[in-house]
Amino acid sequence: MNSNDKSLFSEAISHAYIFLGPEEVAAEKALFFARKINCENTDFAPCGYCNSCRKILNKTNPDVFEIFPDGASIKIEQVRNVIASFSKRPTEAIYRVCIFHLSQKMTLQAQNALLKTLEEPITNSIAILLADNTEHLLPTVVSRCQIYDFVSSGGFEHQLEPEVRKKLAGILKSISCEKLDVYKAVSVIEDTDKNAEEILEFILSLYRDVMVVKTKSKIDIVNNRQIDEINSIAAVVDLAGIINAIQITISQIKAAKGRGNVNLIWHNLLLGLMEVM
Repeated sequence: MNSNDKSLFSEAISHAYIFLGPEEVAAEKALFFARKINCENTDFAPCGYCNSCRKILNKTNPDVFEIFPDGASIKIEQVRNVIASFSKRPTEAIYRVCIFHLSQKMTLQAQNALLKTLEEPITNSIAILLADNTEHLLPTVVSRCQIYDFVSSGGFEHQLEPEVRKKLAGILKSISCEKLDVYKAVSVIEDTDKNAEEILEFILSLYRDVMVVKTKSKIDIVNNRQIDEINSIAAVVDLAGIINAIQITISQIKAAKGRGNVNLIWHNLLLGLMEVM
């Protein structure tokens, strides 16, 4: 089990996830996760042989279902059916889980329909969006999901040291207060000596939390240790600015995955954020 698996499978259960990576890999992780949280043997879940595990493996569990594109896309009617099922209590399992395959092919209308459910999560219902990238997903959808990246074989920790998190959160706070020295900030980021994607994923999760605070959502905050910075940013940045910040961060994640110049990524990120704040 790689570090990303350990992080995912040991943390508190969220109501919505995005699993990034090749379809086959992401689907395997999603089904493993569905078995784990519904396993009847909690001490060594997923056991693989309890009634719940066997039904999920055989794809006969009525509470764990998968949605695939209907033709070229996942359509609004498919999402509406999922929302209707989420309004009911699970029939057999502890958690009702819906896995959206190739969710980057979900239409904008379907994403907007799903958004309300993500904003007002229903107890014991979990949506897992599988995608090879987040480029075609609405920033508001991305911001309400916990993201796990299985693109690389080893995955990422998603658990930066507290001191690194504090520095990064401080930079974002400075941007919102219009007090940032870009060159100094780039130097601070580079001095952390951390993987660019790892840093960007953390920044994305911070803006996701800012969105949660700004919209007074019922969704749990992910980065509780940075709650002061999150509250400060939410107090001075409007919703449009937060959405733009999320989109800018996502674009730089894409650049990092494409092996772009890291120094240029940091400058583009910070300058872009300063423009929308």
